[in-house]
Amino acid sequence: GDRQKVVAARAPDTDIIGFYAGSIKSCAVVLHYMGGTLYAKDVQLMDAADEVEVPNLMDAFIKQFYERASDIPAEIVCSTVPEDCEMTEQWLRSIAGHKVSVRGPGRDRKRFTNMAYINARDEAERAAVRRERQSKIADLLMKMLALEKKPNRIEAYDISNTAGGETVGAMIVFENARPKRNSYRKFKIRDLEGQNDYAAMAQMLTRRFKHLLEGDEKFSAMPDLVLIDGGVGHVHASLEAIRAMGVQCEVRGMVKDSHHRTRAIVDENGLETGISTNPAVFSFIGTIQEEVHRFAITYHRSLRDSLHSMLDEIDGIGPKRRDALLKKYKSIDAIKNADILELERLLPKSAAAAVYRFFHNEDG
Repeated sequence: GDRQKVVAARAPDTDIIGFYAGSIKSCAVVLHYMGGTLYAKDVQLMDAADEVEVPNLMDAFIKQFYERASDIPAEIVCSTVPEDCEMTEQWLRSIAGHKVSVRGPGRDRKRFTNMAYINARDEAERAAVRRERQSKIADLLMKMLALEKKPNRIEAYDISNTAGGETVGAMIVFENARPKRNSYRKFKIRDLEGQNDYAAMAQMLTRRFKHLLEGDEKFSAMPDLVLIDGGVGHVHASLEAIRAMGVQCEVRGMVKDSHHRTRAIVDENGLETGISTNPAVFSFIGTIQEEVHRFAITYHRSLRDSLHSMLDEIDGIGPKRRDALLKKYKSIDAIKNADILELERLLPKSAAAAVYRFFHNEDG
């Protein structure tokens, strides 16, 4: 809008920094001016802070921000003068290779620093509202499910099968009521006869907590609550596996209605807590359940797709033979386990041999 087009009186290339200290979140906003025109804005949210800490925090922020900046302006104007202005100037000069002046608002720059400050305050307050909402959901869940502690980190698990194909497991993570996608994990369920969801779930959780106990960084965080896509049987199987590892953890199941939406949370004693009466919790649990389901299905598809594209590489396998193989074998492992006689029942000898060779040469 119009706010973006503020023309400074006599601006060298200037960055204006506004810093707001809030009781839930703090925020720094950097407005970048070129030839007197605002051309970019950076926002960084931080933890709660006290007004008296601002000069110090401003100093720390400047160092952290410009350390990896591609270009450093000739002038940096701050809504609050940084703690160690001269030292900071010298440091900036040494990495910029030119003179840099760092100063407080002054009369001529008051409008700009005010604008940056208000920007920072608005961002911090928006973040605080989000945080409050997330915190409320965790509190509600804690009360509704009679949990010992607030479920800040929730892990949800789902098993996905295709008829005769391989079984895969998915683990997703929500922290402070938001998905933490870089913590999602996938499991290929090994050595299972037929379709046995309980055993698959138990295997996935055993492996998950084994990683934790072995200090594997990717699994190092302990969940406050584990949610299983399924009923009381799934909860039992999961809890047994977790307890056998010597771990104490709250586990609940997500029970679906006929529309595939979670209608209740169930504990190991089969005690159900309906969630449909609480819109916030209902939608939150629904989101978790959809997400874990989506993640499991996508993983499954990617396994199928990779098999599809592998089969396309084999000489003597055209679309018809490929589809026959895909129909019978749902995964790369399933084809690897097939012996040559089994393949010959489906394909001519030479084609069967080509498939067998293709899948058995790759491991050396």
